[in-house]
Amino acid sequence: MGQSLSRIAPGTPAEEEAITALTALLQSDQAESRVAAIDALQKFGQTAAISIPNLRALRDDPDREVRRVLAHALVVLGDEGMP
Repeated sequence: MGQSLSRIAPGTPAEEEAITALTALLQSDQAESRVAAIDALQKFGQTAAISIPNLRALRDDPDREVRRVLAHALVVLGDEGMP
């Protein structure tokens, strides 16, 4: 789902709606879904910066892949290690 939203929405009128849906997906119980949502959000660039607080909440995620993708996404979205 996350990848589908990022393919359809960047630069379209549905962009805000997609970012909202992807941000909600960050709370999934499935690590694969969280990874997909993080990956998709970073494709929106600065437009998805509103999701940074929700992304920061995943810094201590138990899944290593989530933390790896998250670190890159935070840099892409402009959070570069902010507390």
